[in-house]
Amino acid sequence: MFSKKDEVFSRSSEVRTVDFSALKRVEHEPQSLEEGSFVSDIEPEMDYHAELEAARKQAYQEGLAEGRAIASEEFRRTQSEELALEKALLDKLLSSIDELTDDAEDAVIHLSRAFAEAILEREIELPETVVHITRAAIQRACGLDTIHVYVNPTAVPILENHLHMLRPDDPMGKSISILGDNALSPGDVRIVSDGGHIEGILQDRLDRLVESAFVSISEVSMGE
Repeated sequence: MFSKKDEVFSRSSEVRTVDFSALKRVEHEPQSLEEGSFVSDIEPEMDYHAELEAARKQAYQEGLAEGRAIASEEFRRTQSEELALEKALLDKLLSSIDELTDDAEDAVIHLSRAFAEAILEREIELPETVVHITRAAIQRACGLDTIHVYVNPTAVPILENHLHMLRPDDPMGKSISILGDNALSPGDVRIVSDGGHIEGILQDRLDRLVESAFVSISEVSMGE
């Protein structure tokens, strides 16, 4: 017969021989199920973020393309307006030039004449100029017996002091006399001789120069 002590020992032995492998499987299997459930929960969330990022990039690219198209169209419109404005200003300028051509030609001619008169006015005050003008007139009357040179009274003493320079221009002439004439302007010369008279009037020469300049300008304008 077993005693109580043997019964306790026997139960203790039975407890020690219990197979824990099944228990271990049971303990690990729920844990494995929980890990698989966690992974399956993460994957949808990752797909959502990827789709959101892709949508954001697509929207950015579409907005960028639209912005570029608007900017390009605005640039072309602004450029066309500027070109049209420049063309209008150029046409207006050319039209104004055409309208002012005649007035400009007259103004240039009269201005040139004013400059010429101012220059001549200063030049004819020089003794060398007075002598040169008189010699040129005497050369046209060379060979006549008597030559009377009429000039502005201010030029008389100048020519008298340079009479020796005038005589070689008329070696055949018997005499050259210098006379003053208030009707003549400074620089004007009138030569009176037996064969008639020769006048060297600066005003006439200026008029001829002005007329010649006007004709030249008109020919250039017609050629254009």
